[in-house]
This record gives sequence, C-alpha cells and structure tokens, in this order.
Amino acid sequence: LFYEQEKSVVKSLTDCVLPLIQLVALTLPMDGEHCDTVLKSLIDLAEKCPQFLRSQFDALLQLCLKSIGDNEIIEIRKHLCIELLISMAENAPSTIRKRGAPYLGQLVMYLLLMMTNIEEDPSWSSCDTIEDDDFER
Repeated sequence: LFYEQEKSVVKSLTDCVLPLIQLVALTLPMDGEHCDTVLKSLIDLAEKCPQFLRSQFDALLQLCLKSIGDNEIIEIRKHLCIELLISMAENAPSTIRKRGAPYLGQLVMYLLLMMTNIEEDPSWSSCDTIEDDDFER
C-alpha cells in the first residue's frame, strides 16, 4: 500500500481493526453474505498489509478458532476463517511464530476434525454397479 509507511494512516487504520473483528463476531451466525464480504476484506488485508492486523492478532485468532470449532457456523465461513489464518501465516510468519504458538494445537485439532467430517450422502457412495475397470487383475 502507498500509505503503509505513514504512521498516522497506519494508526488510524489499526484502530478500525477491533470494530471490524467485533462486526465479524456478531454476523458469523447470521444468514446473508455480509459476513462473507467482511471476512474476504480481512483476508485481503492479511494478504496485502498484515501489519494492520497485528495489533488485534490475538482477538482475530481467537475469533477464527471459535468459529472453526462452532457447529452452528456454516462451512464456507469456517473455510474463510482458515483462509484468513493461512494468509496471516504466509504474510506475517513472525507474528504467527511469536503470538500464535499457544493456539496452534487447537487449530490443528479443528482442522483434523474438519477433515474427518463426512457428508451424510456423498455422491461417490451412490454407485450401485461395479465396473470391471475398477478392479485390476
């Protein structure tokens, strides 16, 4: 960003991060795409200017972990929260190493749980006929 070196602009934008996180926390369980839009904006910030999010990194990380572990949150928002954390890890690795270490175990646990979730009616299980091509002899 053009203004990232100007401390007054960085400070004013940094002050907006906590209300933005609070907005996401309020809208996560709601229907509609407004929460998705705000999460995508946070992802863009994490990709382009992660220093704006550093001041509220703990609150952001806790929000993402809470939403990933919450069964009431829709999957797309969980994936957006994961993408937000990944963007922070890619663009601000020192912040993740210094301040994210206590949360990594919980994050890995949630990610593994998400990987083991099976759809109730997966499309691959509806095949009734066995094809000869499926078996090698």
